[in-house]
Amino acid sequence: MKKFINTIMALCMVAGVLTSCSDDKLLTEGEGAANFSVVLDAEANVVTRASNEAALAENCIVYVYNTKGLIRKYRGTSTLPSQLYLKSGNYRVTAAAGDSVPASFTDRYFKGASDFTISAGNETQVNVRCRIANSVVVVDFGNIAEALSDYKIVVSNANGELEFTSDIAGTKGYFMLDDGETTLNWKITGTQLNGSTYEKAGIIENVKPTHQYTITMNYSNTPTEYGGAFITIDVAEEEIVTKEVVITAAPKFMLNGGRDVNAPVVSQPEAFTSNVAVYCTSACALKSVNVAGDNNVFTSLLGLPDDEFEIFSMTDNYRTSLESAGLSYTYNYNADDDNAIAKITFQDEMLNKLPDGDYYIHFTATDVKNKVRNYTMHLQITDASVSTVVINEDDVYTSRATIYGTVLKSNVTGLQFRYRVQGTTDWTTVDATVSGSTMSANLTGLIAGTTYEYQAICEGSTLADIKTFTTEEKAQLKNASFEEWNTSSKAYLICTSAEDMFWDSGNHGSSSMSKNVTVPSTTYVNNGTYSIDLKSQFVGIGSIGKFAAGNVFVGKYIRTDGTDGVIGWGREFHSRPKSLTGYVKYSPVTINNNAGAVEGATGMDKGHIFIVLWDDSKETDSSSGESWPKIINTKTQQLFDPSSEHVIAYGELVLTEATTAEGLQQFEIVLDYRSNKKPSAIMVTCSASKYGDYFCGGSGSEMWLDNLQLNYE
Repeated sequence: MKKFINTIMALCMVAGVLTSCSDDKLLTEGEGAANFSVVLDAEANVVTRASNEAALAENCIVYVYNTKGLIRKYRGTSTLPSQLYLKSGNYRVTAAAGDSVPASFTDRYFKGASDFTISAGNETQVNVRCRIANSVVVVDFGNIAEALSDYKIVVSNANGELEFTSDIAGTKGYFMLDDGETTLNWKITGTQLNGSTYEKAGIIENVKPTHQYTITMNYSNTPTEYGGAFITIDVAEEEIVTKEVVITAAPKFMLNGGRDVNAPVVSQPEAFTSNVAVYCTSACALKSVNVAGDNNVFTSLLGLPDDEFEIFSMTDNYRTSLESAGLSYTYNYNADDDNAIAKITFQDEMLNKLPDGDYYIHFTATDVKNKVRNYTMHLQITDASVSTVVINEDDVYTSRATIYGTVLKSNVTGLQFRYRVQGTTDWTTVDATVSGSTMSANLTGLIAGTTYEYQAICEGSTLADIKTFTTEEKAQLKNASFEEWNTSSKAYLICTSAEDMFWDSGNHGSSSMSKNVTVPSTTYVNNGTYSIDLKSQFVGIGSIGKFAAGNVFVGKYIRTDGTDGVIGWGREFHSRPKSLTGYVKYSPVTINNNAGAVEGATGMDKGHIFIVLWDDSKETDSSSGESWPKIINTKTQQLFDPSSEHVIAYGELVLTEATTAEGLQQFEIVLDYRSNKKPSAIMVTCSASKYGDYFCGGSGSEMWLDNLQLNYE
């Protein structure tokens, strides 16, 4: 049995501290530290990019268990601590990445586990190897087209199935088998040359994860035991092996004593009894660590010479002045293992100078690879029994929010929160869930776009500070019914004026030849006067010209580069919808321009609608100087990568055939969220020809759209 070896390994998380820390207050009594390294084993012959692997890393979930059950959960490189402080004892860590679905052409799943022991005062390296948990199927149709037409093979397990056709020959199918399940079923159907139906089914037995099964079919004039009179079917098993590709995270911050780095450091006035140390760890050398205090807290309250400084660039005299005031730092770089740790220590005597109030100290670390991490330490000085924690905006949605507080004293009873719409008088009270010193509550039924006040409360205590949050707006796409148009110029604008532009088309080039392939339409309308008509066609004279896919997108056509377009995708947006609905009619034709330009770009044309919620990253067009969330130059013929690390949520609809309704029919695209981060931009792109960026599609494929709407919880 022929065996090929293809490998890839994506290191999701790198243990940032492999050097020993001498501060005896870093570990509390009876504690040890765990340094985690999580590795994914995947296939080398799956086309990947660094951003794909980074997206897997950010979605990797790590669980830590003790003998009593789950004690920690982390998602991605940005949340996993470089060191985790645990009491002495036995532990188990499990890790999983990707999507565990019964059958998929795109979703892969990885899992692994490791047992480890923590001993007091020691560091333990914990390595978790996650192997691909899927069984992979590939279909090779051979010369079957000489015997059958309209042929396909369906491969299935107990919970799902995939249909392989000639359009996707060679595409990998990923199957997740239930515990105890060891078989995959296959069934081939087609039409024989005499017009009769051909059908044959079989079973692949002893199916294992991390193995690939290639089903090969061939036409033969010799009857066979396995394939019927004309078709032979063979299954070859191949093991998936791996090699390394390393992805490192940006520097990380942590606090001594196992404190939650995201929670305030809380103390009663003049009650600090130990130092507070901020650790910055890095998987390579650090280039700079900047420290800054708000509202003159360093100079006016703590006696430091400045309110902002960078630790690596200061002189010896300046460093001595900081130390005399109660602030010091150390830095260690381990060249053998290429990792570093910087420690900034605030002496307890200095912190006891702070009166009641909230204080914020900002840290910015940059490593030699120019990866940056920001952290703000919140010092809260109060005589109350509980304190109210400033909410993380990622925990606030249109109708729900999670609020937090801190329990400051022992034997506190009646732990609750109260909240109200800002400007009103009546409070609503909810019981708090308490874990250690953290109290929290999930608020539901909130009003979108509304500011609320909230406060942690308990029996017999001075009232804690009141904090506020504002729920997300139920934001909508502008001109989403495509009623506003300006057709006075050659290139039709989907707005009344350029200042109101939200949507644009990539077909400004075709308009120069008096052909607009994206136009207003009254042929099919759901509501109002117009819908938008996207019609793909070849634009040119004779054989000179280019194929133009009818399309519309949120953003702007920036400029023309020769005969190609440069477009900016995305508009500012800060809400988190659950889905996009709208009305569509689609009428495709066979691809007759540049067929086969990309895999799958043959046969009937496909319509494509997709929506993206994007983070705050932007790209700049070198010629115009304009910045947009994503810039596409059709000269490079590069399709958008939905697995980009900047994608917060993604959803798509691929129309593989004509819609069946006489007019427009409703559709819904549910967004798949990769994180709970609040977005900065939204992208929506619709095309009558999915592979239009490759100037590939069917002249005459046509899509009408109307009444797009974002839906919320």
